[in-house]
Amino acid sequence: MLLSGALTAAEPKHLSLVAAAERALAQYPSVAAVRARSEEARAAAGEAGAGRLPAVRAMASATRYQKDMVVTPIHGFTPEALPLFDDLLFQGGLNLSYLVFDGGARRGRIRSAAAQADAARAAMDTMGQAYMAKFHFLGL
Repeated sequence: MLLSGALTAAEPKHLSLVAAAERALAQYPSVAAVRARSEEARAAAGEAGAGRLPAVRAMASATRYQKDMVVTPIHGFTPEALPLFDDLLFQGGLNLSYLVFDGGARRGRIRSAAAQADAARAAMDTMGQAYMAKFHFLGL
């Protein structure tokens, strides 16, 4: 009881319009949904922009056989060039690729994602302004 009285005493009795709007906007599920869509669009724009960079892929594997197998490339069948045998085979690879020309599709994807991020940001601003106007109309 004493703690709840201390909490209510610390809170101001009258809120400014800005403080009331910030408090309300933090509570509305529709605002949270618009904020999440805005963050999603911003992430999609970042992902589309990553298409400008080269793609790097690495692969590694290890295989254990029951019996010894050839573990080195066979370059010929001469007695002095016998391949190595072992029951373990380790392999690895690295791939680097970059799209040089795609007819402007990458630039279109980047611009489209940026426009969607801008639209989501504008929707979030519009919703905030609509709620501010609503609070002002109600006299809060």
